[in-house]
Amino acid sequence: MGSPQIALPAPVLARGTARQFAIPSCSLTADDLRKLYGILQRRANEASAYEVGTLIQQVGQTEEQFTQVKENARMLLKLAATVYSSAGDWIGNTTGEALSDSNLPDSITRIVYDSAFLFRAQLKVEPQNSLTVVLDFSRTRILDLTNLSMVPDPNNSSVRISGVNDAWVKATHDDLLLFFRERKTPRGWLYFQFTYDLLVLFVGLPAALAAVYRIGRWTKPKFDLPLSVAAPLYVMLFLQCMLVFRVVFNYAKWAFPKVEGPSRRTWPAFHKVVLGIAGASIISLIVETIVRILAAHLFGT
Repeated sequence: MGSPQIALPAPVLARGTARQFAIPSCSLTADDLRKLYGILQRRANEASAYEVGTLIQQVGQTEEQFTQVKENARMLLKLAATVYSSAGDWIGNTTGEALSDSNLPDSITRIVYDSAFLFRAQLKVEPQNSLTVVLDFSRTRILDLTNLSMVPDPNNSSVRISGVNDAWVKATHDDLLLFFRERKTPRGWLYFQFTYDLLVLFVGLPAALAAVYRIGRWTKPKFDLPLSVAAPLYVMLFLQCMLVFRVVFNYAKWAFPKVEGPSRRTWPAFHKVVLGIAGASIISLIVETIVRILAAHLFGT
């Protein structure tokens, strides 16, 4: 005789609340991941207790069987955490052990916290209250030339809470909002839809024009190319400078991911230093070129 199964309720009109939000730019350590699990586990236990409290003993069901049904419900509503690595491996469980230092991979691409994973997988329905948190640690590809004004931010870090218990939904939402706000980083502006357009207008174009101007001043006395040859070369050089600027922008997003997770690799710090040098060089090029042009017009030098 198999173990007692959870009896699904008859179809009724139900009302509830759903809240969701995109996780803001933040930096999370391994301890933060485990602390988040603790917060979610407490809320998942509350959702489990609510679910169990609404179960009704069926006609002909013994007290022992009903106790087993409630225990099954608690088991199916345990918070599951699944960790995905850049190598394609994953590890998950309902005890938080997947988030221990010994189990976390060197490079994490995604973590999913789900309070209804087992419940949904076995019964094919949603529980009355549930939460899902997705942490997307993926980085922008440096050579990705997608139109940033047309394509939304590909980062899928998000929080989704749904339930018939409005107080539980609101309390869980407030807990998570506070947790991520406390770990917020100032790099979020890199991921606004029109950030690249504005940087092109105020930095990229001036830098490309400055580069073409400086190279032109250096090559013209040496080669004295005819205008029919020099003009296309300058245009090509300008376009190449704009391409380099786009790659540098992608490099910045790669070095400063929207949601940064723990990593045992040390190379991100090195790339951040290189990026700082590149940014300073671009600004220096623009400023120096403007000074040279003004000096040439004002003093004839």
